[in-house]
Amino acid sequence: MKNSKFFLLIISLIFFVNLAFFNFSYATLYVVKDQEGNSVCITNQESLISKYKLLGYIISIVQGSGSVKESSEPQPKSEPESIESQPIPEFKSENEASNLNVKIIDSTNYRSKSGNYIYVEGIIKNKGNIIVKNLEIMIRALDKYDKLVSLTNGIPFPSTLAPNQEATYQVMVDYNSKIVSFEMSIYGN
Repeated sequence: MKNSKFFLLIISLIFFVNLAFFNFSYATLYVVKDQEGNSVCITNQESLISKYKLLGYIISIVQGSGSVKESSEPQPKSEPESIESQPIPEFKSENEASNLNVKIIDSTNYRSKSGNYIYVEGIIKNKGNIIVKNLEIMIRALDKYDKLVSLTNGIPFPSTLAPNQEATYQVMVDYNSKIVSFEMSIYGN
């Protein structure tokens, strides 16, 4: 009888110690929408939210049960009439990471064979004196009024650059007939 009470006491103690160290944490979910109100993505990475705000996206927080309800019906994707008749967007500007001293050496874009995507690719170079880690390329697709159509990011290879080292990148942007130009930004630490 003494052993069973002692055993029950140990089990209870272990249970309460585990309960004391149990963490009730909830992630904040952010819904990222473009200027027309279309949902672009849902993320819980707070480090990306400030980038999205700078790029003109509307940020809202998912509340309640965590379910996301769309306010409008999803738009069906229309097929492009012909790949050859639609121009390839041009680079309007290339925003370089001045604090990182990473420069864009070469950049180009071309349509996929299916016509559903635009591949943006090129070379970046670390012209600074320090190693740059966790590089990320952000491509802003703009319409003829310089309004944001889409935002796509990619990671160059390699994503860590030593001084004077180069990396290649390729970012696949969903085709939209409104896109007429691109702006590119580089982030890292």
